[in-house]
Amino acid sequence: MSSRLKAAVPVFVLACLAAGPALASDAADIARVDGLPQAVVDDVLTNVDGYFQSANAPSNHLMIGMLKDLTLKAIKSNMSNLSDSTPGTNVNSSDEEKNATYTVTIRTTRHDTSETSECVANKMTLSTSESVPAVKDGQFIFDQEHPRVTTWDWMETFCRRPTGNGDFTGWQLSPSAQ
Repeated sequence: MSSRLKAAVPVFVLACLAAGPALASDAADIARVDGLPQAVVDDVLTNVDGYFQSANAPSNHLMIGMLKDLTLKAIKSNMSNLSDSTPGTNVNSSDEEKNATYTVTIRTTRHDTSETSECVANKMTLSTSESVPAVKDGQFIFDQEHPRVTTWDWMETFCRRPTGNGDFTGWQLSPSAQ
């Protein structure tokens, strides 16, 4: 093993080890800036990453950051109206690029209130419609008539509990969703 390689290996190992806490710190920073619970941010980042790692992933992996941001904005909008949401209520957020459309839909599926808690279940759906690269008449084009459509969904349940003074705690991601 050359001396340069021997010197580079420890630096590489340290860089890999430092990557874990940096990601957790990034999620904490996002949660603080967006005013969202960190568990919600962690759940969104995990699910969007899962979408891009799946066999059903969008073709343009460079859009992962935009889709994470779009999802967090939709959740922030949804969380501001959780107490008024009813089953069937939708929150939509989308972004269009030159050859693709990215959409986040949050659909309330259940809203239960009891003496001990109030919970709202939401189905989160990410969908992508991307024009497929093709060659037509010797020219490179994007086939916008037959786009590749992919989706990814998961459930998130938010709950809050009554306090002793008749008010409620803030909305939190239910432990069963984490």
